[in-house]
Amino acid sequence: MATPTMQRRFPRCGADGGFLGGTAGGTGGAGASGAVAALCRWKTLRRLRPVTAVALALAAALTALVLLYALLARGGVEAPPLWPFVGRAGGPRATSPLGTLYETEGAAAEKAASVALAAAYPPTLVADTTPNGLASGRHAASGTGARGGSPAGGGDEPALRVIIMTMDRVRPLQRLLASLVAARYGGDRVDVDIWIDRPAGPGGSLDGAVVAASRAWAWPHGVKTVHERPVHGGLFAQWLTTWNVSEATHEAALILEDDLEVSPHYWAWLKGARAAYGGRPDVGGYTTQRATLRPRTNKAAGATGPLVVPPSHPVFLFKLVGSWGFSPSRDHWLRFLSWFAAAEADPHFRPYVKNVVMTDWYKRQEGHGTMWTMWYVRWCEDNDVYTVYANLPGQKTLASNWRESGLHYTTKAPSVDFPVLAADEPADFVWPAEPVKLGWDGLAVGPTPL
Repeated sequence: MATPTMQRRFPRCGADGGFLGGTAGGTGGAGASGAVAALCRWKTLRRLRPVTAVALALAAALTALVLLYALLARGGVEAPPLWPFVGRAGGPRATSPLGTLYETEGAAAEKAASVALAAAYPPTLVADTTPNGLASGRHAASGTGARGGSPAGGGDEPALRVIIMTMDRVRPLQRLLASLVAARYGGDRVDVDIWIDRPAGPGGSLDGAVVAASRAWAWPHGVKTVHERPVHGGLFAQWLTTWNVSEATHEAALILEDDLEVSPHYWAWLKGARAAYGGRPDVGGYTTQRATLRPRTNKAAGATGPLVVPPSHPVFLFKLVGSWGFSPSRDHWLRFLSWFAAAEADPHFRPYVKNVVMTDWYKRQEGHGTMWTMWYVRWCEDNDVYTVYANLPGQKTLASNWRESGLHYTTKAPSVDFPVLAADEPADFVWPAEPVKLGWDGLAVGPTPL
């Protein structure tokens, strides 16, 4: 009979993934008592009751596991699954004395994707003075691209490519798809790519309901392509490898997770924002998210609590990226991808930014591969890059987040963060020549006051 994987890696591991007892010839109280007695030469300790011996043995084992966990965490290595009290696998780095324990298939795939990105997209820039996609692709097109292949329908680019990331949440996906159909595009061609991921580990299969809904969905504003991943990619691969961007790219892109719902006016705002600020070297992208998070507090200046931007600023630039509908600037995205490939390959590099709350979040889940935004936060810090936000009246937003259960939320009753700007509500967007810029503490930086 073949030896299970866990037993091959760790001979002390049983076939069910649990670790075997410390003494041969007994388990439970008797085995623990014998182990403690064998280590003790004092008569008093030899007379310990089995219950006391078990307690001492458990305490010693727990202490050893805590010390081992500290050693692994210091080196940035995650432990294998089923290792008691330690956690799950996924850490690609191995800088502790114990070396690499192992990598999941998804982590290895993400690593390979990073290396490929660095080779495919060298950090050579072209001017971004003409907003991407606004001068091409204005004719209407329809059809469905080949599954997993290139979109059908001509060699020219659309004005906008919407990239949807999904895995096993069919109802949220259908809500997002319906909101995209209902949005207004003014005759512009908009292509949609749906990327369906699968769970990690052996036997992870695509969700049949998600696949069926994606294939059946009719998209009247351009070309639809459904991509079914052959192996688990994870959030890093879904975010960083789905837009096939190069220096020759002119289309705009909007990356959406499946628990979002867009406003009918989202493209009008995004198109206008890109036209107004596409030539700025400090603009790394645009977001449909409504900003509320203040990453760094400044009690001396009164900058505490949620971020509130006065209505006199209909648009603002914020150091924090908004991932609930992010539209990257082509040149900054190319530079970021190349930087990420190099930084992620360095086993000693950590994308921490001092005194911002995202660093604390990242440290709590480090190695699990679910927080790509921390890397972009560090990129913005090092390169003085900002994201363009809309500040709509009445706490309306261009994309609602329904906070469905997933990697970052667990809830039985999803709820929307803010309502979207509805079709019958005014959308008289204003584009200030010099919008206010906000730092990590939400306070103005530069000449324009808040």
